[in-house]
Amino acid sequence: SWALAVENYLFSLGLMITLWEGISALQNYLSLKVPWLQFPLRRALLGIVTGTLFSTLIVVVAYFGFFILIQGYSLERNIPSIINTTKISLVITFLITLLLSAHAFLFNWRDAAVRAEKLKKEQISSQYASLSQQLNPHFLFNSLNVLTSLVYRDADQAAAFNHKLSALYRYMLDLSMEEVISIDQELEGVRAYAYLIQIRHGEHLTIDWDLPQKPDG
Repeated sequence: SWALAVENYLFSLGLMITLWEGISALQNYLSLKVPWLQFPLRRALLGIVTGTLFSTLIVVVAYFGFFILIQGYSLERNIPSIINTTKISLVITFLITLLLSAHAFLFNWRDAAVRAEKLKKEQISSQYASLSQQLNPHFLFNSLNVLTSLVYRDADQAAAFNHKLSALYRYMLDLSMEEVISIDQELEGVRAYAYLIQIRHGEHLTIDWDLPQKPDG
């Protein structure tokens, strides 16, 4: 009858929507707990197993409730038919689980690739900005002017100034990309910079050093 056909169609539609939304929510939850990029094989196996178990539970409960409780079929007579229908439904939901798992994997892989590329560009921009700040033209020009004046006044001091200037820029270029450096390395750069500033300003600049004899860390 048409009524029975509509009833069966609505049941199938409701079951399909329940399975699709349920498996989707389950896959999203698993992606948060077991990230694809860190544990791809474990995530794939976990998604397939849990999706299949979830589908089995939903299909068995739905068919039992619909055919036996609602439509009044005899359980003994229709067990083979229900089993066959359940098998077909599980095959379909298994394929749906594979499809959603593949979609989740590809989406996470693409998202990770986009983030990695964006991070790479940001890192390059940051390195360029850092390098530009390190090679500050005003400081370099001032230092070269001081060096020029020292050449005519005191050759030894000019050589020392040039050595400290080279040491400072070598320090900035070599260690600028390091996240953590030792205190000794940092002090080496600070002392080179302080020497250059002291030569420029002479007695107008006083620097007090309050440091342990052998700084550690």
